[in-house]
Amino acid sequence: MPITATFGAASARGFGKGLGGLGDPYDITVLMVAGGGGGGHGGGGGGGMRTSTLTIYERGTYTITVGAGGSGGTGGPSTLQNDGTAGGVSSIAGDELTTYEAAGGGRGGAYNSAGANGGAGGGAWNSASGGSGNTPSVSPSQGANGGGPGGYTGGHGGGGGGASGSNGSGGYQYAGAGGGSRTSNAMTGSSMTYAGGGGGGGRAYPGHGNAGGGSGGGGSGANGTGGAGTDGLGGGGGGVKGQPFGSSPDAGGAGGDGVAILSIPTTNFSDEYTGSPTKTTSGSNTILKYTGDGTYTG
Repeated sequence: MPITATFGAASARGFGKGLGGLGDPYDITVLMVAGGGGGGHGGGGGGGMRTSTLTIYERGTYTITVGAGGSGGTGGPSTLQNDGTAGGVSSIAGDELTTYEAAGGGRGGAYNSAGANGGAGGGAWNSASGGSGNTPSVSPSQGANGGGPGGYTGGHGGGGGGASGSNGSGGYQYAGAGGGSRTSNAMTGSSMTYAGGGGGGGRAYPGHGNAGGGSGGGGSGANGTGGAGTDGLGGGGGGVKGQPFGSSPDAGGAGGDGVAILSIPTTNFSDEYTGSPTKTTSGSNTILKYTGDGTYTG
């Protein structure tokens, strides 16, 4: 006599797991903010910021990577001889999904050097050029340009991330310049601002000070060590006051770590994930907010 079996919804969903079988597709909304760039004398660029609706599959496995902030530049008492580093990429990848990623923020320029390209561009120092944002190029834009060039000035600000992020400011005479502003997003149910650019460091002459970072986690320019970008927001690191008569050792501020947020229809939510994201609800969606690497199973 044939043997028959009836599977409930949960069992049917799990049937075939590990055999390569995917279930039905459904759409989620994602927000990816990359790590902010480290500051030099110029401010680091905010992390690239992107949001989109993506199609994933039941029983598919999706890997979430959260970009770390870049390190600040270091050097002697009057100049930065070592550049900082770019912020890390934030991304989601997995079954039947083209990898979707935001680029790390560009580092700020060291002594008389240009800011680096990135998700948002890093600010330059003095008459050098700011880094280009939205690198690599995507539409909508993932970030703005860093400040620079200018005349005989201090550090320029880093650019802000996201399609509505603003360019970093140019230095005025010996003063540092402000970082580019952030982009807002209300995916979690309340509006948050992300990926502000770092502020530039001034020259060390009296009265020629440092500049604040852009709103959305950008670090401020400072004496000795630039302010750090805010973790979980992808802000760029602040620049350090520079030549002449800088304090020793000088160091640019570190960029802030990024964030990845998934907004999933609650009717499709599997409750299978790793990496300790924060889980909340907003309307008819369940929200997973990752501040470190993890996975989600559809």
